[in-house]
Amino acid sequence: MKVTPHPMHYDDVCLQGSACIASQGNRNLADFFVVNIDNSGAAEIVYDDTSNKLVQAPGTCTVQVADHCGAGVITIARQSSGLGLFGTKVSGPSNSPVSGLSDPAGDARYAVIDGTNRPGMDIRSSQLSFSPNGSTLNVTMQVTDLANPAMTIASIPGATNVQYLTRWQMGNTVYYAAMENNALNQPIFYAGAMKTIDLCSVSACFPHVLTYPEPGGGTFTGKAETGSIDCTTTPCTLTISVKVADVGGPTGASLLESVGAYSLAAAIQEGAENNASAESDTVPLEIDGVCCYNFRRK
Repeated sequence: MKVTPHPMHYDDVCLQGSACIASQGNRNLADFFVVNIDNSGAAEIVYDDTSNKLVQAPGTCTVQVADHCGAGVITIARQSSGLGLFGTKVSGPSNSPVSGLSDPAGDARYAVIDGTNRPGMDIRSSQLSFSPNGSTLNVTMQVTDLANPAMTIASIPGATNVQYLTRWQMGNTVYYAAMENNALNQPIFYAGAMKTIDLCSVSACFPHVLTYPEPGGGTFTGKAETGSIDCTTTPCTLTISVKVADVGGPTGASLLESVGAYSLAAAIQEGAENNASAESDTVPLEIDGVCCYNFRRK
């Protein structure tokens, strides 16, 4: 039975556990995958999708002795039909392309265990659409409150900015569109291809931290886009108008897989992330999200 929409991993897989360090074996899949059972008996398969073949620049995928390609994007595939593991039929949404996905209000809790909802991080929906001429990919997110970024940032210790990110995979590349704001309410809108920071573990090095850089130079590889924030009604609506050339040139026939929208709080900008900040765990904190769906222009 086919479960994954595309190959989940390329190249070799080391089967020697922690002994992989002796051969610098590829453990990017970690301990491969896990099959869980939901309360209806449907199988839920959790796995690392490393098909993006990412590696930290200036490394390449041609030589993988010390640094193995493929950033692990944690993915869940859920059984949506047929007999479940309890012997009864199960049901659920298919992976057929749709235009978007909604999310209930009130689940952007920080801290997760005993915290309260943060309206400025509460993702309510995600939607994609193309402009009539196909030159622009319109990325829309609804958030309960985008009018008070200073209040939102102050409510999350250590944060200096907040980011609202939509991510998808097309082919073997992960792309994103985002809005970043600070306490002075100076939003920027941008898009690009996901990057990675590689750290070393029990089997040489491999991608550990996924980054979504802002526009600029050097490690700030994102492309500036136009966008708007409308809070005349609740929830607020964030729209990013992305030039298709900046995200791999999707057309009406392109399938954008695993589209998800997330709210992040960060101490530094993503383009400033490096190996030292990754080692110290100075990385964005995901507060809320809505995931996932496939999109294709109708």
